Amino acid sequence: MKERVLYIVIVVSALFSACSHDDADTLFAEYATPQALLSDITISLAEQTQAVDSIYANEEGFYLYIETTEYYPYCNYGILRSTFQTGDTLLVRLEDIVKPSVNLSPSGPAITSVKIPENTKQIVFLRGHNSDRFELQIEDDALLLQPVSTSFTTAEHMIYLRNDETTP
Repeated sequence: MKERVLYIVIVVSALFSACSHDDADTLFAEYATPQALLSDITISLAEQTQAVDSIYANEEGFYLYIETTEYYPYCNYGILRSTFQTGDTLLVRLEDIVKPSVNLSPSGPAITSVKIPENTKQIVFLRGHNSDRFELQIEDDALLLQPVSTSFTTAEHMIYLRNDETTP
């Protein structure tokens, strides 16, 4: 009898967990695509772009620096991505790897940067139909990046101290 009750409890809990789904799946379904980056990613925040990135480095603001955990034959591979702003949420759709026209050695991760709009409080990464979510808090002396739900994204740090020169 105890085994049967245990079996029923396990089946019911499995059904409930199978029926629950990520809010991002329904909220951002229109942005999901079957094409998706296969590598996991590591993210970090900065108040300027990295020297190797294609975004104009002198543009003021906060940047999300994204790199793959997988290494490629050359260090200048890029990440094809699209960004969308919906209210206070920044969506970053990770689509594919971009092979460079000129190859630089040595090997390294694929990279990209995203300028974060001023009113952003949430960042959602979309990879195919999967999503990861972070909350962003901008303080006078620090940037706080809190993971809400993650499966393929890792933040390098949760707290990023701001530069003294850029603090208001």
